[in-house]
Amino acid sequence: MPLPTPLLTVYAGVSIAPAPSSGEGWVLAVHEPPGAPPKKKAGPTSQEELTRRLDQASLDWVPVTLSSGDWASQGVLVRGIARARALRLGHKLRRHAVLRVTSDGVQVLYTGLNERGG
Repeated sequence: MPLPTPLLTVYAGVSIAPAPSSGEGWVLAVHEPPGAPPKKKAGPTSQEELTRRLDQASLDWVPVTLSSGDWASQGVLVRGIARARALRLGHKLRRHAVLRVTSDGVQVLYTGLNERGG
């Protein structure tokens, strides 16, 4: 199941601040944009809860703000993990997408989460 068009549209125009300085990173938003399918179980609902869970996993992260059009959310940029781990992390944290950030731009990756609970 691909990402719903409204969600993909918002993520496709996203900007991240502060802009990552170099290398590759993975961005997770605290709150997903309008158009995200409903979830049976919620993931972290605050920046503090999200960062606590990342600290428990001993991950290297920095806070960021995501914005696109009328939508904005706090989030985190996680560095030093492979694509497969980023996707598993996004799924475990109940996010429909993770954003891969490189010097070439932002790529939206679907985690496999769906409205039936995953």
